[in-house]
Amino acid sequence: MWPFTRGKPGSPQAPLPRQPSRNAGKPVNLLLESYVLDLIGHLPADKSEGLAQMAPKLRQALSTQAREWRGMLRETLHLSDTFEVAVLDLWIRNGEIAATAGSLLDPEDFAEMFVEQYSVDGSRVDVWPGNSLALARERIAAWRTRRPDA
Repeated sequence: MWPFTRGKPGSPQAPLPRQPSRNAGKPVNLLLESYVLDLIGHLPADKSEGLAQMAPKLRQALSTQAREWRGMLRETLHLSDTFEVAVLDLWIRNGEIAATAGSLLDPEDFAEMFVEQYSVDGSRVDVWPGNSLALARERIAAWRTRRPDA
């Protein structure tokens, strides 16, 4: 309803205090979260379309050779060839942990946590000791065959 009115602090009409954005000054983190959501199949279509439309401006702003937004991120952030494996494997494993605990893993929460952990100095999110990469690829292949939309 217009006009909006402000109430006294603590009153029912008082606006809630605005929380500072966790990604303030870090727009690339928002793009990376969108990329993670896209990889796990939970990026809303309207957001995907918006990112595709932004691609020319992103390409210029990021000074990349890539033509689509995912490639621009891969190039700008120097993401490894196994980045997508890391995202999918952690999505699968953490989803199984949540299911065992009787809950569901929220895709947006996962994307936020992934980007937070990936961005930490010394992150080992995309490090594959021993045969862990082969095992991750096996989990992903099995997960894809179990998915109803696969």
